[in-house]
Amino acid sequence: MLSFTRIALCFAFALPHAACLGQDSAQNFERKLKDVVVSAQPRSDSVITVPPFAGQRFGKPDEPHPGAPIALKPSLEFARAINGLDSANVSPWHIVVSYDQFDEDGDNNNSGIYEEYWAGPKKYRRSYRSGALNQTDVATDHGLYRVGDQKWLSEYDLETNVRARIVVPFAHFPIGQDIRGRKLEQIFGGSKLPCLLIDDNPKFTLSTPVQYCFGTDNSTLRYSRDFLWHQVAYNDIFQFQGRSLAREVVVTDGGKPYLDIRIEKLEELNSIDEAVFTPPKDSVAIGSRVFAPLPSPRKQVTPSFPPTVRGQRLEIEVELLIGKDGRVKKVHATGGPAEARWACEDAYKQWQFEPFLVLGEPVEVETKTKFMLIPR
Repeated sequence: MLSFTRIALCFAFALPHAACLGQDSAQNFERKLKDVVVSAQPRSDSVITVPPFAGQRFGKPDEPHPGAPIALKPSLEFARAINGLDSANVSPWHIVVSYDQFDEDGDNNNSGIYEEYWAGPKKYRRSYRSGALNQTDVATDHGLYRVGDQKWLSEYDLETNVRARIVVPFAHFPIGQDIRGRKLEQIFGGSKLPCLLIDDNPKFTLSTPVQYCFGTDNSTLRYSRDFLWHQVAYNDIFQFQGRSLAREVVVTDGGKPYLDIRIEKLEELNSIDEAVFTPPKDSVAIGSRVFAPLPSPRKQVTPSFPPTVRGQRLEIEVELLIGKDGRVKKVHATGGPAEARWACEDAYKQWQFEPFLVLGEPVEVETKTKFMLIPR
């Protein structure tokens, strides 16, 4: 594991204008906490063993959850204020994170680096470098600029999840959103963790709720089970600017290794090097219309197909232009019989989406999606 002492950081990772996370601050906070491990095999009492989870499905809960649902917004807001780096109150920082992704056989099939200099919501330099993606975004008061791959990352993309696990661990629950669920203690082996079970999933209804579990201090995030079917263990906890972070984050999928994430460097920036936040000459300015993944829907309408096509297997591609207000401005369907395309177009014209924001400002979105009809 990494040692975040002043010696390790200042010699191995030193940069100009940076204050290293010192040995004193780390030792004052760090306690010997048990590692969280997702495993079907019982482990020693020195770790918290969480059984693997592989039974998620869409639909109603498998069994009633204990207790009546309560408002969890205050608890989530408190947890958000303690964990990660998602706050306008933190001082400028610089982070380097490495990650390894694994396939179903446990082989390492993708590795990369996420790096970010952050000085504010509209002043950052964020880079992803791997065999699959090479992209740098530079945010300024004049707009967002991009170098390298021009694709927009969705919330489901690997790189987005790498950043979210470290910087924004509660990213799936927007600030201010009313959330209902339950507070309870979960027993994992011989350990008890206070947990929040989320009933109101903003994406879709799941048979097993999203879950966040904390240390015995009721604030430090140690384990989560999210709507992507992933189980996440947060280990080697340390404090930075009064907030808790994990140097090691291990993500499993159905009990199998999926993603290992490691903080290689985290430092506070005592002064700002404006050259870091200056867009390169070959960068592309992001305009008022972007081509991006489908935004989060607020209203969905299912196509009403005529009897002549209901028994057919259909795959129809739908091109959408979504306005700044989230309403569909244009729709064009291709593939399949004309009657099916018309039905899809009529339905998608009624869809509404969350506005797509770039640096907090709504933009128009060009996007594509597919509608599939599979006969029963």
